[in-house]
Amino acid sequence: MCSFRATRYVRVVNESALPPGDAADAILALVAGSLPPMPGVVVSDHSESLLVATYGRIYRCLTSIRDLAGSPRYEADDARVLTRALLSATLRSLWLVASDDPVERERRQRSAALAYFIEQRKIAVEERAAGVDVGDAPERLQRNIDAMQAAGVTEPLNEHDIAVKLNMKPFYTRVYRVGSDTTHYSIGAALDGFGELTSELGIGPVSLERPNQNEADHVLVTALIVYGQFLQSCEPVIKHGLTERVTELVAGAVRFVTAQGSTG
Repeated sequence: MCSFRATRYVRVVNESALPPGDAADAILALVAGSLPPMPGVVVSDHSESLLVATYGRIYRCLTSIRDLAGSPRYEADDARVLTRALLSATLRSLWLVASDDPVERERRQRSAALAYFIEQRKIAVEERAAGVDVGDAPERLQRNIDAMQAAGVTEPLNEHDIAVKLNMKPFYTRVYRVGSDTTHYSIGAALDGFGELTSELGIGPVSLERPNQNEADHVLVTALIVYGQFLQSCEPVIKHGLTERVTELVAGAVRFVTAQGSTG
């Protein structure tokens, strides 16, 4: 169901180079204007229902990335963190529907539910230890976990392995790995908070705002490519009919940042 074809997004089409912000605005407007009429998307199972829910979540995530990466902030780092989250949601939601086998779909959905219960139990246990009244949440969640494990449900694949199986490893390498530096706050991310670096003990003035339009444009284009892949892969379920037009818009944004890089 999912296959990454990078050339799909850099092919020659009858579109000029398009600033990434303009491309994002156009894509978001297309998606908002193409929602199916009531009663909405017709789904065949719970996995497809989850994909429909993710469709809205990913739309909101891209909207936030657009707001951060655009004028006047041009905030590349925070946009990069959200782009990593965008990819995570894309991988996990597409994995649930990537098989046409109903039994396999059910297995994947139950694995995702188990992982959710495990994570929620960890939160509840830590909150109780911190003095928060969580009622019987830890025990209730543990009963769910025990019942599912007794029924043979196993935890899901990690996101790297999902990306490999979905033929989306390039996304993982270029989005997830690169975004980890900022998400987990490495020393490089910390040093980027200074206006300048010197060899002296005082390494420079603190920079509260560091707009960088070129870098922000690159991050936004990356997010658009991820979103384009999500739209392409979920079209059989959502039936939005936008894949070709979105591909052209993303290609225009790619050409824009490519041209900027060659002239910068």
